[in-house]
Amino acid sequence: MKKLLFGAIILLICSVYTPVIQGQNSMGASDDFSRIAIAPTIPDAMKNMPKGAQDMLLGKMRQIIGLNGMSALDNAPLFIMTPQLMVLSNDVTPTAPPIYTYNMEVVLNIADRYTGNVYATASQQVKGAGRTEQLAYNNAFNEINIMSTIN
Repeated sequence: MKKLLFGAIILLICSVYTPVIQGQNSMGASDDFSRIAIAPTIPDAMKNMPKGAQDMLLGKMRQIIGLNGMSALDNAPLFIMTPQLMVLSNDVTPTAPPIYTYNMEVVLNIADRYTGNVYATASQQVKGAGRTEQLAYNNAFNEINIMSTIN
C-alpha cells in the first residue's frame, strides 16, 4: 500500500511540475507540405526583360504558389520559385506598327535559396504577340496554365 501511495504521489508531482513538451511542429499542420513556404523570384539574368513582363510572370508564379497553399514573403523563405525562359523563336514584322512575336518555353524551378539545389521543375510552351515587346511577353505569360503547373 505504501508503494502504491508513493508511486501515485511521484506521478502527481511529475505531472504538475513537468514542463509541457511539444514536438517541432507548432504551426498547426502535421505534414511537411503544409509547412513549406515558397517565394517567387526573378533572377538577375532576366532583368533585361521589360518590367511589366517581369511583373506579369511574377504574378503568375504567385498564383501557382498560392493555389498550392505555399505562399511566403518574397525575402523570407528557404525555398524559391525561379523562372527560366527559353526563346524558341522570335520575330518582328516589317509592318507599321511592327508586331513582336515570341514562341518560348517557360521552366519554373523550385530551389533552395542558398545552395541553388533544384527540387522540382515544371515547364510549358507558350506563344505571344503584341505591338510592343512587353505586350508580346504578357500575352505569352497569359497562356501559362496555373492549374496544371505544379502539384
